[in-house]
Amino acid sequence: MSAKILAVQNTFTDRRAYVNALTYSIETETSASSKQSKQKDLASYKKETTTVEYPDGKKQDYDYEHLEEPTTN
Repeated sequence: MSAKILAVQNTFTDRRAYVNALTYSIETETSASSKQSKQKDLASYKKETTTVEYPDGKKQDYDYEHLEEPTTN
């Protein structure tokens, strides 16, 4: 596995854990208004960017969706 992919994967793993926890919370929520609020929180979180630092020192920002895609840079 290339070092670039590993750098992205490490960041993605942390973010995916949070998304999975929030998704579970949404699925088990009984209050419709709380469920809707958590769904908005999840959508916002997925749009936030996070910085990945590659082994060569280069940094690049990704949102959650783009962390899921294989890196080609």
